[in-house]
Amino acid sequence: MKQRRQLPIRGRGVAAVCPCGSGRPLPQCCGSAELARQMAKAVGDHQANRIDAALAGYGAILRIHPQHADALHYSGVIAFQRGDLEQARARIGQAIALRPDVAAYHANLGNVLKRLGNLGAAQESFARSLALDPGQPAIHYNYGLLLLDLGRSKEAVDALRLALRRRPDWPLAWQELGSALLAEEAIDAAAAAFANALELDPRLASAHLRLGTPLMRSGDIAGAIRGFQKAEEINPDDEAPCSSRLFALGLSIEHDGAAILAEHLDWQRRFGDSIPRLPAVVRSRGDKLRIAYLSGDLRRHPMRFFVRPMLRHHDRRHVVVTAYATPSHPDDGFTHELRPLADDWVDCRGMTPAALAQRIAGDGIDVLVDLAGHTEGGRMLALAAHPARFQCTMLGYMATTGARSIDARIADAVAIPPDAEAWFSEKILRLPHSQWCYVPDVVTPPVNDLPAYRDGYLTYGSFHSVAKINSRVLALWVQLLRSQPSARLLLVAWGEAAKRHLRAPFERAGVDSRVMVIDTQRYDRYLELYHRIDVSLDVFPYAGGTVNCESLWMGVPVMTLAHDSPAGRGGASIMDAAGMPEWVARSESEWIERVAELVADLGVLAAVRRELRGRLRASPLMDAPRYVADLERLLAAQVS
Repeated sequence: MKQRRQLPIRGRGVAAVCPCGSGRPLPQCCGSAELARQMAKAVGDHQANRIDAALAGYGAILRIHPQHADALHYSGVIAFQRGDLEQARARIGQAIALRPDVAAYHANLGNVLKRLGNLGAAQESFARSLALDPGQPAIHYNYGLLLLDLGRSKEAVDALRLALRRRPDWPLAWQELGSALLAEEAIDAAAAAFANALELDPRLASAHLRLGTPLMRSGDIAGAIRGFQKAEEINPDDEAPCSSRLFALGLSIEHDGAAILAEHLDWQRRFGDSIPRLPAVVRSRGDKLRIAYLSGDLRRHPMRFFVRPMLRHHDRRHVVVTAYATPSHPDDGFTHELRPLADDWVDCRGMTPAALAQRIAGDGIDVLVDLAGHTEGGRMLALAAHPARFQCTMLGYMATTGARSIDARIADAVAIPPDAEAWFSEKILRLPHSQWCYVPDVVTPPVNDLPAYRDGYLTYGSFHSVAKINSRVLALWVQLLRSQPSARLLLVAWGEAAKRHLRAPFERAGVDSRVMVIDTQRYDRYLELYHRIDVSLDVFPYAGGTVNCESLWMGVPVMTLAHDSPAGRGGASIMDAAGMPEWVARSESEWIERVAELVADLGVLAAVRRELRGRLRASPLMDAPRYVADLERLLAAQVS
């Protein structure tokens, strides 16, 4: 997980009495003018980032005055900055024992405890600090970062706003407020906060990077790509903006498979080529096959629907299953559900790429299945060291990775037909029935009767991320509504910018009165939205995965278009596995025709709705034991 930038907190007093600048009376501080002068010089060196000189200065003071609280505290801060967390905790703890009334000491101990992973103790330290000095913006800022790590984004918003109330010209605080607002789904406010950060500091690369998320979620893929490019220009050695840009390219209607491949191969040149390969895993004859899955999404995330069968159904007589969890979010209820399904669960938060690669190599993994690629939580730099004997990718990232260390991509014959292999740097390995296996949550709403009978008109719906709904998709939907004058369309989005993106083409075409754009719902209520629609509409060039499976599960047919792009045939693959190839079109004109055929007889459409869940259960799309057996045979063959 990427570390947010924590700030050392400096103490302050009421009256500047001691010449060292602490603000405390000389007798209770340095004790002598000479020692105060040395302390002031050491602090000056520290502030000027002359760390070795500062550490030497603090050390000299402590030899003369071993109980000098500020020297202990600041030497602990240097230990924290250098990554020696235990020494930092000990030094700052000594300072607190001597002067428990200094807010900055408790705040910096909170920073140390947070980095050590002791978030509860860190929270207590920040609470003491704020009780002693509620006016310091840096304490509110660091407390906000801690609350974000605890998953308490609403409280983080409050803490960061308090910091900004006292220091409104602070770009880092605006940036972190944007992240907290984003976690609260306040998309427009998050974008505004990131924009404020960039107005104050146009060279803040991380703000350019983070602004890309609300821009994508508002449908502005081109704007997001420009922001990622700006972050790359400012900090060309940071891999994160490059990976974010690569993901955005897959959503762009402007880039074809060849262009996307070229950009991914450039990632390998810029970042992958410099990482040395670790020694190959040696497997003893007769050992169980060690298969591992790596993902940042082993939590309340759509990946849970597809990783469940992988973790649960491997044959433990022959296979040992490890999960490498690389989350950028706190654990939640679904993490606790998934964890027992693996034989070994490794929480990789805080691990550097090198440390993660060494851990994988040390675990003797035969086959490492990457489920993240260049998405958030992905660990492409760790994979570049090729720590497992065989490495492949699937599902979580639908384009090529461009990485030489990824030996293969797992797909099926529909998702990646032979004529699409040229868009991938990896060898294509195909499962015989489906690249997908969908296992929904235990409790889901029942299928209802056809809404068109109740409403007197057809309602189409598309509940995909707005990032996937581009101008070409919207133009096709406008054409659909024009061809069916009584039909309605239901869409979901967070934020006014996203809603404007969706509404604009329908307003220009004069059919906006038949389009409803509502807020995205929490998951149980979201599934109930399918009770309001008769047919789901897929998207392109990045076809739906989870949303298409959910729609089928809720009894709602999906009309998809097999688009000529790396991620364009995922919907076609799902329909094929579900036994519904007639719901796949090969062109936009054919798509309009097939929709019309699907809804021509409401009696037939109602029967499909009633029967679809049962048909789905009996299809390869939900046959978990067969799916995992197929996957296991395919993977075992690569290392036999």
